[in-house]
Amino acid sequence: MKLLLVEDDTHLAKKLRNFLVAHKYVLDWAIDQETALLMLEQFEYDLIILDIMLPDGDGKDICQRVRRLSNYNRSTPILLLTAKSNLGDRIAGLKAGADDYMVKPYHPEEFLARIDTLLRRSHNPIQTELTWSELRLDLKNAEVTYQGKLIHLTPKEYQILELFLRCPQKVFSPNLILDRLWSIDEAPTEDAVRTHVKGLRQKLKAAGMKQVPIETVYGFGYRLQPPPKSSASAKILTAVEEAWTKYQWQIGVAIEQFEQFLLQLETNSVDEKKRASALHYAHRLVGNLGSLGHMQGSTIAREIEQYLQERVFDKPQKLKKLIKSLQKAVKIPPHSAEYSFPEFSSNSPNRVLLVMEEAELTQQLQALEQSQLLFKRVSNFASAEKLLQAQANYSVVLLDLDLLEGFKWLKKIRQKFPQLEVLVLSSQNDLNLRVEIAQQDVISFLPKPANPSAILQTITKLLALSTSKNVLVVDDDRQF
Repeated sequence: MKLLLVEDDTHLAKKLRNFLVAHKYVLDWAIDQETALLMLEQFEYDLIILDIMLPDGDGKDICQRVRRLSNYNRSTPILLLTAKSNLGDRIAGLKAGADDYMVKPYHPEEFLARIDTLLRRSHNPIQTELTWSELRLDLKNAEVTYQGKLIHLTPKEYQILELFLRCPQKVFSPNLILDRLWSIDEAPTEDAVRTHVKGLRQKLKAAGMKQVPIETVYGFGYRLQPPPKSSASAKILTAVEEAWTKYQWQIGVAIEQFEQFLLQLETNSVDEKKRASALHYAHRLVGNLGSLGHMQGSTIAREIEQYLQERVFDKPQKLKKLIKSLQKAVKIPPHSAEYSFPEFSSNSPNRVLLVMEEAELTQQLQALEQSQLLFKRVSNFASAEKLLQAQANYSVVLLDLDLLEGFKWLKKIRQKFPQLEVLVLSSQNDLNLRVEIAQQDVISFLPKPANPSAILQTITKLLALSTSKNVLVVDDDRQF
């Protein structure tokens, strides 16, 4: 993290500089307003620390000008330092664009805590660590571990690793790394960056990492490469491939039903039973193809379903065209890139109850059985209620609202088991339904078809919320 300190008191500035550098921050120092503005135009900073009383102007003026700079990140936090303690000065500083305000003299530990808080807010409100596979960077204690074992890094190696973990999509040239992690006074060459990156890689390999996170982009610089897939992800992908192979014959049966109904349309002999059968297969195809990650096939199947629901059959060519498109689409298997799998931080397995009929989707989710989620599926709400009453250790219930009397059972489950987090799936996605679901204190809804990736990401968020939503207020002022 690179900070800019604007302070005309040389003695105080040097003390702050030594203190922040010791805590692995990179610091540039400007002695007046003019120098600070020049530095802000040339470099990017994560936080600005401003003294209000400067020899060539007021620190509040810099606040206002920074917020107006078109080439600067206007959300960059600003901490004002001043000897003035009256309320009017504090309000004026905050109105000028500052995010926090400290009155001199102040305790160094409080000063550091304010900086840490502002940086957390600007990057991630609840982030206390950065991770890459089993590599952990503890932001609070400035420690790096791999598989729980401490890795001893130099301050610059630590800062380089933190930079890449915070910006996983960005390519950094050696020159850009110099701007971000070295102060103006140090002014090393690009070779210094290469040396530190090399040293960092060697230490990570020595710690047991077979694949190090930072890769070289030849001709450009360095970037964070994607972490290796977890065994859980590999299991799900294998399950998807197996399910796709097994499901081929069901796709063939569905297409045959569509073609039979099309033949009736073309001969003006429509049979309602045949239409209902084709509609049933179209509806199942929408959900199952979506669950398998074949979103193109699922979209076409939904168009066929809508065509059959409308009962306006004066355009058989439309259905014929959709059937051909579907046949062409399902020749290509679902692409594994459509799946991105979350990492689960809990050490103990979380139990998830699935109330749904789709066995294919359930099989894919159950591929995580050996990891941090344990899935149990039932196909009706009565069985779900009995299971929840007998075993009160489920964390999340995934509920398919398309099952018979789905909304009635949603209300019942929320009333009887209010401690549970609920994820609702439904083929309907209109605003009124989502409002009704929200009124049942359900915050997570996914329209069908939903692939395993989306479901797992949502479950992860629900589990995180369930561990952090309780708030205790302790105060002796009853009116407050």
